[in-house]
Amino acid sequence: MGVDEGGGERWMGKEEEEEEEEEEEEKEEEEEEEEEEEEEEEEEEEEEDGGDGNQEEQKDKQQEEEDKQEQKTDQQKQRRKAEAGEGKQKQEEESRSKNRKTSKSRKMISRNRRKS
Repeated sequence: MGVDEGGGERWMGKEEEEEEEEEEEEKEEEEEEEEEEEEEEEEEEEEEDGGDGNQEEQKDKQQEEEDKQEQKTDQQKQRRKAEAGEGKQKQEEESRSKNRKTSKSRKMISRNRRKS
């Protein structure tokens, strides 16, 4: 935000906000370009070094695959736990329902006995 001469903050106009957003976007684009350049330089260095780069690349790919597998198994475990939790909830609800029904029928039986 801009500052007026009195030292207090003032509201930015629409144009100032747009300019600031554009500047931020330009900075982000520059950072991305720098990162891409660094990656390209690293790749060139690996190519110059010879086969070592390929081995490291294969290790990286293998590690990524292992990480993906772990994520998949973790997700499956979470789903199973959620499903098991849902199953338990259903069982508990069913047992409560049965308990209510049996309780009501016992009350009716005891009332009928009292009446007779």
